[in-house]
Amino acid sequence: MDGYQPPPPPPPPRPAGIFDATEITTQFEQLLRGPSPAFSTKPLSPAQLPYHANPPQDERSWRFRNQLISLSHTPIKYENPGLLDEALKYIPLERIYAEAKEEDEFFQAQAASLAESRGGNAKPEWGYQDCVIRALLRWFRRVFFTFVNNPPAPTVGRPQLSTAKSAADGSSVSPATASMLCRAVGGRVRWVWNAEDHVWTEVYSDHQRRWVHLDACEEAWDNPRLYSEGWGKKMSYCIAFSTDGATDVTRRYVRNHGLHGAERARAPESVLLFILQEIKRMRRENITLKEDRKKLLIEDEREERELQNYVVKSLAASISKMLPTGSGRGGSAGEVGEQAKLEERQSGSREWREARGEAEPTRRETQGGRMPQGGGPPPDL
Repeated sequence: MDGYQPPPPPPPPRPAGIFDATEITTQFEQLLRGPSPAFSTKPLSPAQLPYHANPPQDERSWRFRNQLISLSHTPIKYENPGLLDEALKYIPLERIYAEAKEEDEFFQAQAASLAESRGGNAKPEWGYQDCVIRALLRWFRRVFFTFVNNPPAPTVGRPQLSTAKSAADGSSVSPATASMLCRAVGGRVRWVWNAEDHVWTEVYSDHQRRWVHLDACEEAWDNPRLYSEGWGKKMSYCIAFSTDGATDVTRRYVRNHGLHGAERARAPESVLLFILQEIKRMRRENITLKEDRKKLLIEDEREERELQNYVVKSLAASISKMLPTGSGRGGSAGEVGEQAKLEERQSGSREWREARGEAEPTRRETQGGRMPQGGGPPPDL
């Protein structure tokens, strides 16, 4: 037939290792867009956090606001001189400082060895004040702390710290006590509230210029993925409260929100941002020195970059799994460049942990999670 054009020949097969990026680009765009936070019933990805804050408008948002305002008063108690003096009576300071000095010398020797082998300078992994907190953590978990599944009623007139030792509800009383003990030895602390049913501590490391996860019940140090990827716990909100304000640190503890995130439905994200800014203003309004306010703002910005970096790593891991050459690589989202230190929950009876769904890890790369993590062996207790 006149004008007939035969169909074009099929494209030649792609050599191994070569792929069409069109489909990958489309999937990546869909991943970035994600569902609309305003209409989706799925867990909200931290990558979709808002840029503008809006005040509460509905009853549910106001309830959430009042709850967070109330929780924000918890770390204020750690500044009570009477309680801090009481806390110091229970801490074997001579022992803590001796262990900290020994570990600090280890980290310095480790850094010197690395500098000698690689050339140039090497910074110790942790500073002396970090070592003080680490020594306190070991003492708390192995000597001071006793886990009780069903704590008895506290004895009238019994000192608060003594009650925490012998009748601690490991998910509530003990972390708060551990936070106060860290404050008593000079640490800057945060009390981290999880909307499901767990709380823990963060301590600021001047050496690393960041907030470090600490769970005294588990003897866990700098292991924020423990709950989601070790215990298999789904979490919605992780809010850190301090005397300087409140911060949503969920991105630090939930790296793959699709796998480990729970629905964030207590208030729109823009309202949560407004509430956290309100708490921050309340806590900082009496800071008069311009240098102190500027220092806190710099810390805020540095932490936000850190939290955003977790989102970038999560996206990179997801994209890696899309690539034909990346199948099976990259581990869980948010794991790029990291080594997980994960294990199942240690505190509480087996039956109690199984009832909470915290008896088995979802994945275990290493039998880690407890100290030491990145350092030498802790002193014998």
